[in-house]
Amino acid sequence: MTTSTTFVAVYRGATIGEAHLLAVSTDPDLVRDLVTRLLGDAPEAIADPAVRALEDGRREALQASIPEVAS
Repeated sequence: MTTSTTFVAVYRGATIGEAHLLAVSTDPDLVRDLVTRLLGDAPEAIADPAVRALEDGRREALQASIPEVAS
């Protein structure tokens, strides 16, 4: 059986490659708040089917994490 942990991480840098980790939290209230806010953003109209599929997958993963942090 595989166990997973839902967490948020904050990075800062000029680019993704130069970013450094600033903070990590597994606090369920913080994770739930961030996920709820991200899902509250209206999805963009994306014409490219590949990019749209990636965005759909991202939103599905966020939705799936809600029950995980609800308990």
